[in-house]
Amino acid sequence: DETDRSYEATGTTNDNNYNWGYDPHNYFTPEGWYASDARDPYARVAELRTLIDELHKAGIGVLLDVVYNHMAGTSFLDDIVPGYFFRTNAQGKPTSNSGCGNDVATERIMARKLIVDSVVHWVKEYKVDGFRFDLMGLMDTQTVLDSYNESKKLNPDVLFVGEGWKMYNGPTGTVGMDQDYMTKTDFVAVFNDEFRDVLKAGGFNEQGRGFLTGQGPMTEKLFKNILGQPQSNYKADDPGDNLQYIVAHDGLTLFDTISHNAKLDVAIPEQKAELVKRIKMGNFVVLTSQGIAFMHGGQERGRTKPNLKNSQNETIGKFVRNSYDSADNINQFVWTLDSDFQGVLDYTASMIALRKAHDVFRIGDMAKINRAATLLPCPEDNRLTLAYTLEWNDGTWLIAMNAEKKEMTFETGLNLSSATVFADQRGGIVAGDDKLSGATISGTKLSVEPLTSIVIRVK
Repeated sequence: DETDRSYEATGTTNDNNYNWGYDPHNYFTPEGWYASDARDPYARVAELRTLIDELHKAGIGVLLDVVYNHMAGTSFLDDIVPGYFFRTNAQGKPTSNSGCGNDVATERIMARKLIVDSVVHWVKEYKVDGFRFDLMGLMDTQTVLDSYNESKKLNPDVLFVGEGWKMYNGPTGTVGMDQDYMTKTDFVAVFNDEFRDVLKAGGFNEQGRGFLTGQGPMTEKLFKNILGQPQSNYKADDPGDNLQYIVAHDGLTLFDTISHNAKLDVAIPEQKAELVKRIKMGNFVVLTSQGIAFMHGGQERGRTKPNLKNSQNETIGKFVRNSYDSADNINQFVWTLDSDFQGVLDYTASMIALRKAHDVFRIGDMAKINRAATLLPCPEDNRLTLAYTLEWNDGTWLIAMNAEKKEMTFETGLNLSSATVFADQRGGIVAGDDKLSGATISGTKLSVEPLTSIVIRVK
C-alpha cells in the first residue's frame, strides 16, 4: 500500500513499505510512496522526471538503485510464463541465494530482455545517469553487459556499478557479474570490500577493527587498495573496477562504527574530538584513493542511526546497522550541525574539491599508477601509519597518514623545504599554500600529529 506511512507516527511496521524498494514488482514504474499523491498514476512519473531534471541543473548525476536479481514473490512473472523467470532447485522450487527472495533467471532470453528493456527505459524516459545493481553477482554477465551497451547508445557516459559478491547460481556456461569478472570488463565496477575491511572491518564482521579504529598494521595491503589493487578478495586490472568505500547503506555508519568499535562516547568532549578526527581521516583516505570514490549519504557530516527503541533486530550496541525497516527518526539526515560536525562537512567538501582539481588522485590507468606510486618506510614497526609518493606531471606528491595517538615522523627522502601544502588539518587546499597545520617539516623529515593526514607536493 503506497499510501501507508504508519511507521512515521507509530514506529511499528504494520506490514508497510519500509524496505527501501528492495521488493520490486514492476521494473518500469517509480515508487508512488514518494509522490505527492500515490493515487494519481501520473504524479510519480512527472515528479520523478522533474526531480532528476532539477538535480541535473544543479550539477548532480543520478544513479538508480535497482534490484533485478530477485523478487519477493513469484506470481508477478510466473503468471506470465509459469516456471520460466526464476531459477529452481532439483525439487523445482525457486532458489534464494540472495537470502532475500526468489532468484531471477537473468540468463534466460526473455528475462534478459525484460531487464535490458527496463534499464533502457530509465535512461531514455527519466534520463538517469547510471545504475547501482543490488547483488549484481547473482546476475549473469551477458545481461549486465547488454544493458550497458544499449544504455550507452543513449548516454555515452552511463555508469554501471554494483555489489559483486560471489553468489552466482546460474547454469553451467554462464558467469556471474561478480568481483572475479573485473579482469574481463572495464565497463562495470564493484564495491571494494577489501578496502573497507582494512580500514575498519565490515560486512559479516561489523564489530571488527581496522586502520581507522586502532587495529593493524596492514600497511602494504592498505597501500595497494588505495591504488585500486585489492590483494585478497579479487583482482582489478583497472582502477575504475573499484568503488572505494568504507560504509554504505546496509551497515553501521562511519560515525557509528568508529564510536562503537573504538569505544568513543560523543558526550565526552575529548572522545568526541577523537571521533571527529577519525571520521575526517576515513574521508581523506577515500578521497585520495585511485578508483571511484564512494561516500555514503551523511558520511560527510557524521550521520548516525541511533537504536532509539533498544531493538535487538539489525542493531549493534547503541546503533542500527541495517535500517531498511527503520523509521524516519533513525534514517533522517540532521541538517543542523554543531561546530565539530560542521567542521567534518567543511573538511570533506574541501577534500572533494581537491580531488576534482588534481588528476593525480584520478590517474585512471593501472600501469601509470604503478609507475607513479612508491610506498615509504613506516616510522616504527607495528604502527598505524602510511606514507607514499606519487610521481606525477606537476611534481612529487607526498600523502601521509598517522592513525596513531602520538606524533610520528616519516623519512621521506625528499627535500621538503619548498613543499606546497595541499591538505592538512584544515582540509584540502586546492591552490596549495606554504602553511602547514598538524605537521612540521625538518629537512627530509615530516612529523605528523596524531590522527592527522597530510598532502604536500615537491617540485
